[in-house]
Amino acid sequence: MSEPDRADVVRDLGAAWLAEVAELRKVTVPELGAGPEKFSEALLAARASLDRVEEILSAATAMSSAAKIRAREWAEEADEDLDKKIVARAKRARDFESARERLAEANLDNLPKRGPARSAAKVADMAVNIEARIRLAHRGLDGLRQDLAAALRHVSWESSLDR
Repeated sequence: MSEPDRADVVRDLGAAWLAEVAELRKVTVPELGAGPEKFSEALLAARASLDRVEEILSAATAMSSAAKIRAREWAEEADEDLDKKIVARAKRARDFESARERLAEANLDNLPKRGPARSAAKVADMAVNIEARIRLAHRGLDGLRQDLAAALRHVSWESSLDR
């Protein structure tokens, strides 16, 4: 699969995950006067949403890691190819040719390898961005879950005083 195709896959998958996470993030929070059962229901809904967001985050982290590894491999391959081209140019250097000119020619010859490396780096950046956004939503949903648990403890404590 070429890097533009990978970019489309990462973009589409990321958009689907981010849309699902945005929906999962919409947990209905009961009003303060609501009873413990309402807070308990909201807490269970938040926990279920958080579980799904954790699954999505795990997949996004795997995708991000794989994209970074692939980008590094392509960059290393392009660098090795450039080094070989520089050495080959140095062996057949002309008297009037400077090292900078040989490097420029080697860089031009290396463009077919450098292009996919740059594309892979862009895909990796996109995957990292998607992972970061999902991680942020996960953190927010976990905070909401903790707030709901604290509110449930408070409401339960208050209702025990009413008896």
